[in-house]
Amino acid sequence: MKDLKFLSINIFGYFTLLLGILVSQSTFNEYLEPILIGAILVIIAIIIHLMGKETPWLYYVSTFLTYLSTGFVISAIYKYTEVQISEFDLLLSLLISFIYLSLYILINQYIRMQNRFIISLFIIFPLILLTILLLNDFTGFNSILFFAMFNSFYGIIAYRMSFSKSVNEAISVCGFGLFLLVLFIFIVVASEGEALDISGIAGGKNKKENKV
Repeated sequence: MKDLKFLSINIFGYFTLLLGILVSQSTFNEYLEPILIGAILVIIAIIIHLMGKETPWLYYVSTFLTYLSTGFVISAIYKYTEVQISEFDLLLSLLISFIYLSLYILINQYIRMQNRFIISLFIIFPLILLTILLLNDFTGFNSILFFAMFNSFYGIIAYRMSFSKSVNEAISVCGFGLFLLVLFIFIVVASEGEALDISGIAGGKNKKENKV
């Protein structure tokens, strides 16, 4: 029952993320506007999250705000790199995330603590794949898979946290981490890889400039 609730809230988070991307793409012309608004919403979400100790349903509100803000920043990344992504691509990315997370939870039910190696692989694999994609061109299917693995990793972390916290609180906490990491990725992109000495992720914009 707890796992079903966890997946349900994650679906809610995924579609909020999608909503944030779509709203940002249709509303903002510049890439800095959605980041600033997203940062303000996250500050509000922090206050609401702290109030969740007394009123647990407020965790849903903070989760909504953090995932919406994360969607804004993801949209800013696409705007900055001038990478075009369709609604189908976004849905595909979220579908991959959901399948991967569901598979992890299903396997975790059968394996539990009997084989930590397999459980660890599910956590490590997205990180390895994220690093490989970060070092390559951030266009096409790479960008879809990147955010799919990104969401999967944070979904697994939230699931592990739910062992010691309530499901609502765990997902809300991870929502803040999700926003901060996506914001960090934007900084890497905006600095054309200099923040991590990585140039691949800024490939979409760099390649276009090189052709001019």
